[in-house]
Amino acid sequence: MENHVAFIDRLRTWFERQDMSGWSAVSSPVDSPVRQHVFLLGYLRSGVTLVESILASLSGTRVLEEADTLRVADSIFLRNDESLARLNPLDPVAAQHARDAYWKRVREKISDVDGKPFVDMSPLYGIKLPMIARLFPNAIWPSSVVAILATSCSVAFAGISKVNALTYQLTSLESIARHYDAAQSLTERHLQVLPMPRHFVEYSRLVRDFDGTTKALAEFIGADWTERVREFNSTAASLPVRHRVQCRFAKHYSMVVISGGDIVDKSNLSCRRCGHGWRNSATLTDVSVDTPMPRSVPGASG
Repeated sequence: MENHVAFIDRLRTWFERQDMSGWSAVSSPVDSPVRQHVFLLGYLRSGVTLVESILASLSGTRVLEEADTLRVADSIFLRNDESLARLNPLDPVAAQHARDAYWKRVREKISDVDGKPFVDMSPLYGIKLPMIARLFPNAIWPSSVVAILATSCSVAFAGISKVNALTYQLTSLESIARHYDAAQSLTERHLQVLPMPRHFVEYSRLVRDFDGTTKALAEFIGADWTERVREFNSTAASLPVRHRVQCRFAKHYSMVVISGGDIVDKSNLSCRRCGHGWRNSATLTDVSVDTPMPRSVPGASG
């Protein structure tokens, strides 16, 4: 089984060799059954689930969480260097087969998706953006942005129920940091080069101005914003248990956004239900792989 960091490095090596001129061009128009096709990305435990829940609260919007919708496309285009070659120039027959399999999978999960704004969420879509841009040139990309400290610690605190090439990288802070660096640097490179509409959702802005931030997000995906969005956590009741737990945690805790070792927003981390709180004064340089990890977060349950 290919190491997931090695997989990301292979995608990066291939991407850096590509001629980006006309990258989003396709030989024939690509029809979409949905009104707006949205790929939501970020990183594991970076708040993507929170943004997904907000999007799900927008009127008429359909969301799908980590449903492996690109499984067939991955096998066709990302399996090895030979399959990557099918992306540039794009193999039209292979591309159509991948699109058909994608929409079949989506409709298996959401029967009434046609004609509506549709959000497909998977945190690591960023490393696959060249393939997504080729297959779905009309899609748009919102991204959840949070700092490495909050993300890495959250991933480390979470239990791993299934070991695979990805989750094996999440067994220590050191390996998580290496994986984060590889995935996020490649995602950033893709966003610099690929000509696709994108929108960034930053936690600090979401905490300071929830209405303004969510209205901008709704406008980006072409959905109507209503006051119902303020109760976004209620939409989690119809979503998987893991989603409900993450959403509940996100509702009650504000975030500290850290960049380059400096605290940008010294928000109080406090539970709005029980009042437990603390101020996080650590910078990236203060955290080592030997830092003790709590087994539970005060106030996150109940």
